[in-house]
Amino acid sequence: TALAVVVAGFAASWLVVGPELMQHYANRVIWENFGRSEAAFNNQSLDGAFMRLLTDRGLADWTTVPRPGAVTAGVVICALAIAALLWSRAPSFLVPRERPGDDDPERGSLELEIALGITLMVLLFPVVWIHYYLFLAVPMTLLPFWWHARRLPGPAWVVALLVAGIFLASGFESHSNSFYSARETELAFRLLQNLQPLGALGLVAGLSWPLAQIGSRSAD
Repeated sequence: TALAVVVAGFAASWLVVGPELMQHYANRVIWENFGRSEAAFNNQSLDGAFMRLLTDRGLADWTTVPRPGAVTAGVVICALAIAALLWSRAPSFLVPRERPGDDDPERGSLELEIALGITLMVLLFPVVWIHYYLFLAVPMTLLPFWWHARRLPGPAWVVALLVAGIFLASGFESHSNSFYSARETELAFRLLQNLQPLGALGLVAGLSWPLAQIGSRSAD
């Protein structure tokens, strides 16, 4: 279904804007960024976080450069750790024998799947601008209602982790470019620009708990 949507969207765009503009988009957005990255403060992906941590690229420099091996390794290790966490929590959910309906009062999981999907998107896409995190607003708003409808318990540590993750992922005030350029050589300051992906990692960890609970119901 996802592949069909992508193909349909591509075909519709081709018909509406024509091949020349499509080629321009592909060159500027896809090929120019393929295997490349940037450390700008508003690139809040894991990729951007590791660029700020492991390189000295400017925080107000939006020139993409070849991604260093250490940055690639950091992103890959994080992605594998996330995959291992989700798989260990609910293998029967990720590869189910039979998908339950989303109206199932015990096992429906659409809201949880959307929350996890968007959280993984903002982490793993190479370029994720600050405002992309707004996509989390709807699933995180619906999550408590879904949680209550599925009659799931709410351990304090899980609630605290999710609240902290939402707080960090929501971001903080942005300043002028000169504000970031003036302190971009300070390691602590560079690390502070990574709070949104840190919050997203906390959300993945927190969401893995209800995933395990729903997964155990699916296994039954």
